[in-house]
Amino acid sequence: MAQPTMEQVPRSWTTRRDEKQRRMQLIRPWMTGPVLPRERIIAALETVIVSGDRIVLEGDNQKQADSSLVHLSRPIRRSCTIYI
Repeated sequence: MAQPTMEQVPRSWTTRRDEKQRRMQLIRPWMTGPVLPRERIIAALETVIVSGDRIVLEGDNQKQADSSLVHLSRPIRRSCTIYI
C-alpha cells in the first residue's frame, strides 16, 4: 500500500483564518459596515459559534462575566467550552 506523500496532501497554514472568514461571511448581510444591529446579536452568535468552539468571556468583574453567561442561548452553552 502506497504511503501518502507531501504532494498528495495539500496543507493549509491559514485554516483558522479561513474558517473565521467563512463564518463572518454568514453574518455580513446583517451588518452595516463594521456594525451589527443590536437585534441581530443573538442570531449572529448562534450562527458563528459552532459545537466544540472555545469561548472566553471578559468583563471588569466576575458578576459581569456571570451575567453574560446567563444571557448566552442554551444551544451555545451546551455545545461549547466557556472560560470566564
